[in-house]
Amino acid sequence: MIVSSDLLSHPKYLVLEKTIGPKALHYLYRLWAHCASEMRGQVWAHADASYVEAVCQYSGRPSGKLFAALTRGLTPTSAGFIEVMADRLVIHDWDSVNASLIKNWKNGAKGGRPITLGLPQDNPTKTPGTPDKIRGEEIRVEERRVDGSAPLYPPPSFNQVMAYAKRLGWSYTAEEIKRTYLAFEGAKTVDGSWRWGNHPVTHWPASFERRILDDKNRAATANPVALNGRIREIKSRLENIEHGYAIAVDPTETYRLGEELKGLQESQKQATGQ
Repeated sequence: MIVSSDLLSHPKYLVLEKTIGPKALHYLYRLWAHCASEMRGQVWAHADASYVEAVCQYSGRPSGKLFAALTRGLTPTSAGFIEVMADRLVIHDWDSVNASLIKNWKNGAKGGRPITLGLPQDNPTKTPGTPDKIRGEEIRVEERRVDGSAPLYPPPSFNQVMAYAKRLGWSYTAEEIKRTYLAFEGAKTVDGSWRWGNHPVTHWPASFERRILDDKNRAATANPVALNGRIREIKSRLENIEHGYAIAVDPTETYRLGEELKGLQESQKQATGQ
C-alpha cells in the first residue's frame, strides 16, 4: 500500500486532523489498509457510516462524526477521502495511487507475472508503478468526462427532491426547497453534475439539506427572531429523530444538526451579550 510522503502536510489531511484530532492519521491508515485487505480495492459495496467507523476503530462521540469528516459533500469542511455513491462508498483515488499493487493482484490471479520476450527498446518515461496523481490531488469532473456521456453524478429532478422531502418529513417550505434546487441547477459541472463550491455533489440529499441549512443560518444570524425560530426547529427535529417520529436523512444528520445548534446558540449569546 502506497502512502504519499507529503500526506502530513497535505491540506486535506490537515482539515481532517483539525476536525478529528491527533488520531486522524490512525483512522486514515486503517481506512486505506482495509482497501488492501482481501484485495478489496477502493469500492465498498453496501457500506455505510457505521461500517467505516468500525473499520477505522473509531469510538468517539457522537457517532457519525468521523464519517462526516472523511466524506466529500456532507459538510463544508469534509476532507473528501470518501465519496458516497448510490449503493456503495468509494475511497477516493485509492486504486490509481496503488495501481502497481492492483496489477500484482490481477497477475497473481492469472498465475503470476506474465512472461515477456525481448528487452524494451526505450527507457521508461517514469518509474514503473508510479501513480500519475499524488493522493489527495483534486480530480475534477471535467477531467474525467467523456464527450456525450451522462453526468458522473446524475442530479435529481425537482419532483424527485419533493418526493424525497415528503418521505423523510423535511420541515422546509416548498419555496426553500425550490430556491435551493435552482441554486444547484445554476451551478453545474460541464457534464451536468451539480456543483457546490469547487466540488461536484456526489450525494445530493445530504448536500441539498446542508445548503438549505446554510442559507437559513445566514438569514437567522441577521434576524434574532429567525435565529430563535431556527434553534427551536433544530431541537424539535433532533427530538423527533431520537423518539422515532422522524427518519434521519443520513447517519450523520444528528451530528450535523448538533454542530449547527451549538453555532446558533453561540450566535445567540453574542447577540444578547451573555
